[in-house]
Amino acid sequence: MSWKKWIVALSTVVFSTQFSPANAGSYSSCDTGSDCGFSFCDSDPCEGWSIYADYLYWRPRKCDLDYAITYIENGSELQEAFATGLSGICPSYDSGFRIGILKAFGDLDFGVHYTWFRSKDGSSINNVGEDFLILPTKIGSASLFVTDGIQLAASDYKIELNQVDVELGYHLELSDCLAARLFSGFRYANIKQTQDSVYSSNINDQFAESSLNQVDVIHQKADLDFYGLYVGNKASYKICDCFDFFGGLSLGIGVGEVSQDFDHKGKSIGGTDYTQADLVNESCWKSIAVLDLNVGITFPLCNVCCTDLAFSVGYEFHQWFNLGGFTSLSRTVDSEGEAAGRGLVSSNCCDLGFDGLFVRLSAAF
Repeated sequence: MSWKKWIVALSTVVFSTQFSPANAGSYSSCDTGSDCGFSFCDSDPCEGWSIYADYLYWRPRKCDLDYAITYIENGSELQEAFATGLSGICPSYDSGFRIGILKAFGDLDFGVHYTWFRSKDGSSINNVGEDFLILPTKIGSASLFVTDGIQLAASDYKIELNQVDVELGYHLELSDCLAARLFSGFRYANIKQTQDSVYSSNINDQFAESSLNQVDVIHQKADLDFYGLYVGNKASYKICDCFDFFGGLSLGIGVGEVSQDFDHKGKSIGGTDYTQADLVNESCWKSIAVLDLNVGITFPLCNVCCTDLAFSVGYEFHQWFNLGGFTSLSRTVDSEGEAAGRGLVSSNCCDLGFDGLFVRLSAAF
């Protein structure tokens, strides 16, 4: 099988795309006689420029966002504890954007792309009027400032993504209606994650403003600066003149500087100011991999003398591997109802993903 047939097969199976110019292919022979767009002059894009703007509706996929265990005591002499639930944060969908510009040079194209995304979510649990007790998962019970029992546990998670891709692509028309694009590029990404957890002895005085109450406050941070290369393939299949199906697959690998912070402070009964407990700062360089997938459909809008407009909608998925998780304490409950284990450990769950919808408006001129 020739190399070109291999590319056709791969493109058909993967049905893939990354970033591509609005005028990815003319498909001049792929015409069933129907015309779904509007044309005011019969001309292709003149200078090979393409710009686009995406609205992103993504959800972060992150494990290790638990903050409390609920448990009950059976009333025996040993006061054995039975865990009844694990409380954590489930990130929701938030908005972001992506913009890009590309320049075609025959079958080659060069582009720069920028992605911006922010998300913030929170969760809380209290045992007012309930028969269960609360243990923290971010610190051990022996380290708690709250000695009278936790009445309220709450946690917030925030993530920020800034990403720049500089990319070179090679365009192939594989058949009358099928086009492929091989691409490779350099990626820089800055990802900031924070989780702030509070354990309070009084639901009505969360941060222990009164000296009669107690509180533990945990601040965790995991930042990444990533530098890497990626390669991928995209394919688009034209259905008459009405729309294109597209999809994409790329894999990147690089190195990143990961920094982790853990800050624990609190107030005891009679205290008016916070007392510092554990404070850990660490950083390291590590290898990181990234997988990007997307599929969607493009509708041409019109051609107005050298300007092609198009509207696209689709789904995309991005997965970061070996990213580095939050630094925290052991999160298990032993037979005495205590958080088992002592000392700071790095989380074993350290991957991060994003998935959701994108809506694109692109123009070629």
